[in-house]
Amino acid sequence: MSISTIAARFAGVSLAAALLLGQGVAWAGANFIKVSGSIDAATGDYTASWKEAGLGNCSPTGECTYTLTANATFTWQCFNNGSNVPQGSPQTVNDTHDTVTGSFPPTHNGNISASLTITPDATGLNCKGGARLLCLASADYSGVMLTDTTTNDATASGELPNLSAASFPVPSKKNPAPSTCIPQ
Repeated sequence: MSISTIAARFAGVSLAAALLLGQGVAWAGANFIKVSGSIDAATGDYTASWKEAGLGNCSPTGECTYTLTANATFTWQCFNNGSNVPQGSPQTVNDTHDTVTGSFPPTHNGNISASLTITPDATGLNCKGGARLLCLASADYSGVMLTDTTTNDATASGELPNLSAASFPVPSKKNPAPSTCIPQ
């Protein structure tokens, strides 16, 4: 067998190996397997849950970091001592980019199953004129995006739904201070 024949065969085997390994590398890597979003009708919290695979060890810290971002609007209503709505309109907080971040270590199989939650915010709001409670009236989330900032994998962003909730518990004689209310 000539040297040129051996070189041609070696080149063919090398090319085939490179193509096979190249495909294997393309299959490897982080990817979201399951992603869901839900809103808690009792609290207005938006929770994104997911499973991501192919993570390895999430170097250099050993944990992968995720960011959950949403355009969030929260409407709050004041209530007085008689559990009535005083005069005046509800107050609204527009968090144009409400963001929470969390870091999680992968399992020995390179998977992470976790969740992050955005909670309604009443920062800067208060009731006037003797009202005693500031209560959540509605929560709206849109443009919700989950990103693995360690791998920059945002493939799940399109899978998270826009969600709204209203009709939260209001103060009453049976429930004078629902959990969605803040004492003033």
